Amino acid sequence: MITVVLFGGKPNKSYINKVNNLQKLAARLNLNKPVRTPKSGLFKQLKWLSFSDRCKYHTSILVHKTLNNMAPSYMTDIISFSKNDHYSLKSVKHNDLVLKKKPKTQFFKDSFSYYSISILNEIPCNLRYSSSIQSFKSLLLPKIFV
Repeated sequence: MITVVLFGGKPNKSYINKVNNLQKLAARLNLNKPVRTPKSGLFKQLKWLSFSDRCKYHTSILVHKTLNNMAPSYMTDIISFSKNDHYSLKSVKHNDLVLKKKPKTQFFKDSFSYYSISILNEIPCNLRYSSSIQSFKSLLLPKIFV
């Protein structure tokens, strides 16, 4: 199977649908299943992630590397932690990532910075800040591969 890594941001829905259809076709051909077989059963049997789950997985890894100084320095300009000295906010307690600018357009919401931060903030705190990249990957995969 061809591995697709996402670096440009959130893929648009038509692109996701095209790749998912190709992935489902490959799974059906691989397992010799009929056309109407649900893709979730095929993917579980083959231990494949759907395209959108692969995007989330690889984006999470890239952000984790950025937070642990294992990515290029320009990546750290995109990401910052939530800070507030006056209030006890949930985002500060969980050490959530925040954007330096508020998104005003859909184009910005589909950008890598917005997409990556929203993906990483969905991950549980204990997993999010694991010490090594290997432990992060091994703990993240079962969360995505449901």
